[in-house]
Amino acid sequence: MKKTLVALAVAAVAASAANAEVIYNQDGTKLEVTGSVRLALGKFGNDQRGDLRNDGSRLWVKAQHDLQNGLKALGGLELRFDEGVDDKTKNSFGNPRARQLFAGFAHDDVGTVTFGRQETTLDTVQLSDFAYVWGGNNNLTDYANKSIKFKSAKWNGFSFGADYLFGDSNKNVDTKKGGEKYGYGASVFYSTDLAQDLALNLAAGYGVNRYDDVKTTSTTEKDTSWRTSAQIVYGPAALGVEYGQTVTKVGGEKTETGRNLLVGAQYQVIEPASIYLQWQRNQAKDETVVADNKTTENVYIVGADYKFSKNVITFVEYARASEKTNTYPVEKSKENRYAAGLRVFF
Repeated sequence: MKKTLVALAVAAVAASAANAEVIYNQDGTKLEVTGSVRLALGKFGNDQRGDLRNDGSRLWVKAQHDLQNGLKALGGLELRFDEGVDDKTKNSFGNPRARQLFAGFAHDDVGTVTFGRQETTLDTVQLSDFAYVWGGNNNLTDYANKSIKFKSAKWNGFSFGADYLFGDSNKNVDTKKGGEKYGYGASVFYSTDLAQDLALNLAAGYGVNRYDDVKTTSTTEKDTSWRTSAQIVYGPAALGVEYGQTVTKVGGEKTETGRNLLVGAQYQVIEPASIYLQWQRNQAKDETVVADNKTTENVYIVGADYKFSKNVITFVEYARASEKTNTYPVEKSKENRYAAGLRVFF
């Protein structure tokens, strides 16, 4: 059952971890290198030509030192190759950047605490994004340039996490351009086997981000977000539903409300191949006007993948996005995107 869960929910992560190359392991110190090359060929928007893109290729270097009695010191460096890349970038290959850089401690019976640039525990609240390119609508803060992160060990299927995010350290109001002041978040997770080949996964997260005024260091903007996720896994099939909200307040007054719904499903047709579906409904409502002024986006994704081995995955993916703004005059737009991809893990 657990092998099926891993294959469905975190296949790429599992492949990367399984292929880690240990380049040093002596006197309680271990150093390993792992990573993946990720490419996608397709059309990424209505106003774009077909293109070949780097789709999140990465290189990991991880270090660990055994301090005995279940305690370890650890560090990690993740390099991505997409610095300055956006939809208008002519070339998405090259331009390395340190996406994650952290160090900390881990205890087998307690959990892990790390300090630095890293993904938050809120990143894993999103359980059912099985897509490779256009999936996911996590409304929680899933990444921090500098943070303290704690993820507990698992006890009887239950675990929890906490994050504190540091903002802009500059307090000089003459040069300050506005930015994040600080943020924090908490997350809970639960997994259990309900019956043979039937498992339930639950997750929930809550986060707050506060932002400085442009001209002073007083806090004027506050984003409050929450999200819940539920997933059922039965043999080779998985189905998940997630919902989250984000409320933005400026000067204590509500200015915008965001709502994000995701339904994701995956079915392993045969051992090396699976198909997946996803529906997103993303809505942003302007709370500063009396009229019901909101923008609604629906995204439909269908795809299939094939694993030649634990090191090599290929996939095809299609997404259709439609957007409607109910202001006057009503604005509507539609976009079709498609891609074929290759991921090689090492």
